[in-house]
Amino acid sequence: MGQRGITQDDEQLGKDGEAKARLLLKQKGYEITQIDWLGVRDNKIYRFEIKAKSRRFNPPPFEGHGLDLHQVKRFLKFQELTKIRIVLVVWEKWHDQWIWGFLDELENSDQKCIAPFGQIRIYNINLFKPI
Repeated sequence: MGQRGITQDDEQLGKDGEAKARLLLKQKGYEITQIDWLGVRDNKIYRFEIKAKSRRFNPPPFEGHGLDLHQVKRFLKFQELTKIRIVLVVWEKWHDQWIWGFLDELENSDQKCIAPFGQIRIYNINLFKPI
């Protein structure tokens, strides 16, 4: 038994239940997006999208990090509907640095592109701030 008397079977049952619920809700017409973290600071709520990266997107046109384009669209729709701002948080593993930026500001910048290998929106590394 693990912490609080929860077994591995219990943990797997919880994961299986979440997966089944996601499918059920999608069948009922809901757009489903998993939220990495919600946080509250100074009486404001933020939604955090966390990415761990082993390298940056390389030029051209610039170094950067990004998200699948469909995620960008869904996340910004969520922000519009809820007024909860989305923060893209990136851990650059190779030098153990955390950086972040508000997704709406990243998207409104002219320093973004679509990666040549797929529908990935890349934001210039200079747009991110250290945490």
